[in-house]
Amino acid sequence: MPRVQTYDQNVVPLAQTTRERFASAPVGGVAAGIAAGLQQLGQTGADFADTKQRIFEEQQERAAKEADNQWETIVQDAVDNPETGFMTYKGQGAVDALDPTLKNLEERADEIKKALPSELARRLFQESYDQKAIRLRSQLSRYVAGEHRTSLIETADSRRKLAINGAAGNFKSLEDSESYIATAKSEVDAIGKLEGWEPPTLAAKRLETESEARKLIAGRLTDVNPDTAEAYVEQFKGRFTAADLDRVNDDIRIKRNAIAAEQRRVEAEQRAAAAAAKAEAREAIATDEAKLANGAGKPEDWERIAQRREAIGDTSGAVTARTKGIEMAAALTYKGQGLPQLDARIAELTAKQSKGGLTPAEAAELKGVEALRTQTAERLNGSGGAMAQQEFATGQAMPALNPRDPASFSARSQFAIAAAQQYGRNRVEPLTAPEAASLKELITGSQADRLKAAQFIRKFPDVRAQIGAAYQIAGEDAGFRQAIALSSLPGGVGVSLMRDVLNGPDALKANPKVWSENLARVTWAEAGIPALRAMGPDYVNQVSEAAKALYASAAARDGVTEFNEERYKTAIQVATGAHRRNGVWYGGFTTYQGQPVSVPPSMSSESLMRRFARATGPAYSAAALNGSPVWPDGSAVASGDLRKLTPVRVREAQYGFRTRNGSFLASKKGGPWLVDARRLPDK
Repeated sequence: MPRVQTYDQNVVPLAQTTRERFASAPVGGVAAGIAAGLQQLGQTGADFADTKQRIFEEQQERAAKEADNQWETIVQDAVDNPETGFMTYKGQGAVDALDPTLKNLEERADEIKKALPSELARRLFQESYDQKAIRLRSQLSRYVAGEHRTSLIETADSRRKLAINGAAGNFKSLEDSESYIATAKSEVDAIGKLEGWEPPTLAAKRLETESEARKLIAGRLTDVNPDTAEAYVEQFKGRFTAADLDRVNDDIRIKRNAIAAEQRRVEAEQRAAAAAAKAEAREAIATDEAKLANGAGKPEDWERIAQRREAIGDTSGAVTARTKGIEMAAALTYKGQGLPQLDARIAELTAKQSKGGLTPAEAAELKGVEALRTQTAERLNGSGGAMAQQEFATGQAMPALNPRDPASFSARSQFAIAAAQQYGRNRVEPLTAPEAASLKELITGSQADRLKAAQFIRKFPDVRAQIGAAYQIAGEDAGFRQAIALSSLPGGVGVSLMRDVLNGPDALKANPKVWSENLARVTWAEAGIPALRAMGPDYVNQVSEAAKALYASAAARDGVTEFNEERYKTAIQVATGAHRRNGVWYGGFTTYQGQPVSVPPSMSSESLMRRFARATGPAYSAAALNGSPVWPDGSAVASGDLRKLTPVRVREAQYGFRTRNGSFLASKKGGPWLVDARRLPDK
């Protein structure tokens, strides 16, 4: 049992009756009595018996006293032991423990009594026990009475606390909570009666209890709604202690601040979440916009982008998206058209814009067509641009090249030719930019590498594709371009000439004395320039470079050691495609009315001259490429007049006519009048 505090006011000291009654006789007196008895023993036998009786009585009194001390020790432990003593019982526990404790002590006294040696000792012990037992019962009874009162007070206080908690637990019902408060106050009245409180004290205690209950109720209401709690406090503010009222008002204020802070936190989180959601939506929209900007999707996808922009409050972004949708629609509408058509639509919309303005849709269309025009020009101006534009416009993938598959070169040639025709390109370019780049590395290498590049290009079955590819990869290497052009000549001649052109630079390095730049320049000016000038500087440069290479290769084969003008003149004509076939010379140069004329490699000079000499007016009309010819004053030119003019080759088999003053005969449609000599009858 736990150690508990004892209360001095409830302790009744045990009487010391046994100690007083059984006080020890002085030792000296007993010895003296025994000595006197012995001295008198011989005198009288009666005195001995008295002495013996006194000794016996003293021994029994001493035994009774020791027993009494033993019982007192037991009582002391049973009552005051800090762990198990009776005084450790409180309240109802003390009431319940009183009789068992007294009974136990009585039983212990009986045990001690039975152990005494004589009836005298037992009688003496009983006398002392009876007196002390009465005082012990009185002492413990008074303690129990006090503890019983304390128990009643504690019980009432417990009921008071339960009632207070009940009031707080029923805070939602004013009627129920008031009933609990009334119960708590009635318990205060019961405690006051037990404690003997004066009316002022009792009133103060009742207020404290009611205030405690209402403070708890106000706290519960504060947790739910501070406004409701404030109204409750206002209703019962006279029923709170000053301290509790301050505490409740502080709690309401703190709760309101906490609610406001939480509201701000929640709003901040909501704003952050909304911002994050909007940012996520913006990112998703931006991703989809990037896909559309790269060419994916349809114009209506931009409308969906616009709606998503509007959903997140981005109205300007929605307008931009719709504009891009219109731009995409315009691009899809015009994507297959060439630059002239695009320029025409741009000019039309620009003119309308300058006059009175465009509708938003027209403005977006103009922007879309302008962007498409820029993109189209960029594609067309790139290597293989017409093919890239054709692929973009039609969605048809260009055929891939396989060096081991001739059919792939044929398919690519057809694709490139169709693309060049579709977009008005003067030259067919059958190579993509990466393909052209890899071949360019070859032509800047050794002579064997240049030959590999040439052989690759010759896999294209169409001469136009071969020449276009040569332009794509040769760059400033005019000799290489002309080598490819010559390689298409029939009968193996072309391949032989191509090899000679490609081998020419190495042959010249090995035998530089066969070449004289000054003499060659004079010869070129006399034999080459007059007939080739109208073909344009690129062609003239190609022929010049090819002629030099052919001359060097032939000189090396024939053992020539110095410059030979006639050999160089022959090389110039061969460089233009002049060759003998079936005993007839094709291409090269001829003269007409004393003026040099370039002959296309597909014709003999005799055939060309017959066509011009015998052509009639209708024949010229059928062969004309751009209308009918007119004199400078605008009058018509008769076919007979044409025979008096010198034909001048401008490209392939196309010819213009030089007048006596050196200018070209004009077309009624504007520009030089041109005919295709291949369309003139050869008869």
